[in-house]
Amino acid sequence: MKEVTLRIVGLFFNKKFKINDTVNTVQGVMDAYRGTTRNTTSVPGGLTYTVEPDNTIKKISFNFDGRYDFEGDIPANGSGLSLAGRNIPARVYSLSERKLGVNSQLAWQYYVIDKHGKNKSRTLQAQGFKPFGEAPANYTIQDGDTIIWRLLAINYIPTGY
Repeated sequence: MKEVTLRIVGLFFNKKFKINDTVNTVQGVMDAYRGTTRNTTSVPGGLTYTVEPDNTIKKISFNFDGRYDFEGDIPANGSGLSLAGRNIPARVYSLSERKLGVNSQLAWQYYVIDKHGKNKSRTLQAQGFKPFGEAPANYTIQDGDTIIWRLLAINYIPTGY
């Protein structure tokens, strides 16, 4: 067994948990957290995601149970604290990829950070894009790794110089 952290920025999700040593994809880590009891947003702590035909994530949803802040699992009577110190109500939160206009869109991006803070998932142009369900050729998921998902705004053309 190895311990990893899965963080989804914007959904108030930051969980440390154990996975099987054979798990070596970001999707495998997400599915290990979901297991059989947290694979629906109808339960507190439940996590779901929608996958596009090209094996990329379209939408991630999380049932924030109101007991979590970024210092650890702390009961907080129905709300948690964001990194900015704001109270966050318990409910289901979702973020989705989508077009923002002709020249930009929101897109999911993940990083795999090792226990020393190094980004292991940095992709060289020659390597090409790897969907989250494919095992990377240049690293493995190891004990102490953190997987971070962010929904980014990406412009197709520069907006100025």
